[in-house]
Amino acid sequence: MENKKNLKQKLQEARMLLKKENITKSGKNSFTKVGYYTLSDILPPITRVCHEVRMTPLVTFDKEVATLTIYDWDSEETLSATSPMVEQKDGKMNEIQILGSLETYQRRYILQNVFDIVEEDNEVADSLEFHNIMSVKNRIEVLMTDLMKKGYDMNDVVTQCGLKDEKQYMQYLNACGVIKRLEDNMRVLLNNKE
Repeated sequence: MENKKNLKQKLQEARMLLKKENITKSGKNSFTKVGYYTLSDILPPITRVCHEVRMTPLVTFDKEVATLTIYDWDSEETLSATSPMVEQKDGKMNEIQILGSLETYQRRYILQNVFDIVEEDNEVADSLEFHNIMSVKNRIEVLMTDLMKKGYDMNDVVTQCGLKDEKQYMQYLNACGVIKRLEDNMRVLLNNKE
């Protein structure tokens, strides 16, 4: 008698088979210079592996959630995972472009999550420059500028990010400058003693 696998076992088998695939990142974040997986990177191996283990993943969307449902070919069994939809604002794109962008991101993230396709630690985050206080300050300022270009209000952004108000945001940015000056002055003192 053949030992039939249930859908959870098939999903685990698919995850193990995907670990053996040589999935490479073709996406490149122009700001952080970090690579990321695109749908075209992950869909072909997921499709191959799901076909091999006899299941089909299907992503659907409504206003509140994206849902990934996996259908077992050999039974009526299904597994589902959800991810909350977020409102996306962009002054440069029309509504259908925003919807397409949002659904593409959601689909990619939910597939990566369910099939355990993880981003490897990147070299940028390990570099000293990535942690340099002025680099952090500059990245935050660029992000804030980009958010404001997309129509976000500064006060709303800083409160959504856990700060009390715009004044506290400015205090943090000024503190970065003070810390950098302190570090630079200490380096000058060290160099004077050599």
